[in-house]
Amino acid sequence: MANANRKVCTSVPKAGIIGAEQQEVDLLREKLTGVRFFESAGMPFWEGELGGVPVAVARCGVGKVNAAMCVQILADRCGVSAVLNTGSAGGTDSSLGVLDMVVSSDAVFHDVDVRTFGYAQGQVPGTPSPFFVADGAMRRAALQVFAGLDAEFYAALEQEAASVLASGCPQETPPADPHLPLRRLPRMKEGRVASGDLFVSDEGVRAGIVSAFSPACVEMEGAAVAQAACANGLPFLILRNISDLAGNGSGLSYTDFSWWASRISAAVVLRMLGVAESWLPR
Repeated sequence: MANANRKVCTSVPKAGIIGAEQQEVDLLREKLTGVRFFESAGMPFWEGELGGVPVAVARCGVGKVNAAMCVQILADRCGVSAVLNTGSAGGTDSSLGVLDMVVSSDAVFHDVDVRTFGYAQGQVPGTPSPFFVADGAMRRAALQVFAGLDAEFYAALEQEAASVLASGCPQETPPADPHLPLRRLPRMKEGRVASGDLFVSDEGVRAGIVSAFSPACVEMEGAAVAQAACANGLPFLILRNISDLAGNGSGLSYTDFSWWASRISAAVVLRMLGVAESWLPR
């Protein structure tokens, strides 16, 4: 479902950024200026500016209901004009590897099935299609800035990881392998995000989702963010770092994955804000 009711911002444009990982949210929050904090529905929100761009940063928690509530609060209380959602997902596209990033072409609920009443699989009653289409300008911006994350960028991350390991800083858990990204530079790929209130670890479940929807990845919030954004006339984009292959372990600890993924995601978000004029409605 394309966002035909895309909202035109009548005041100062503001980007809503929803993060899943505490590390990732912290990396953005540390760079905020003019911060105003509040809590709503048990979720933390920080309003301020990142690189001169007005933003509202939130950590929504796990699951579709939390994600949808978070978008509604960003729309109603923060007055955002676009929604950018980052996090992790299990890869279902064989060309993807750990730490690769999926930029959403669209999103669908893999656990919605009302076909008995004539709807398509994945289609929420009352919506015209099972698929919520991500904003084209936001997709192009993400692809553009990700292409700038070159070997030099990852080498700098390696140095940061090595420094944290050497310092023994008790406030931060460093990655066990400070050379991980340079073994194979992460890639970005456009694809479908399939969401449901289920952590997909069973190969049979994974195969069923792939057969029905051909997604690039599976996770637990993206389609809810998409539906809520579309309902509010807000352009949206979902970014997902691949943590595993949805039922096939990667051999990488979650601590290691989270350290690298949070920094890659934060870099993409910050660089997207650097070209906000190309995608943030005015």
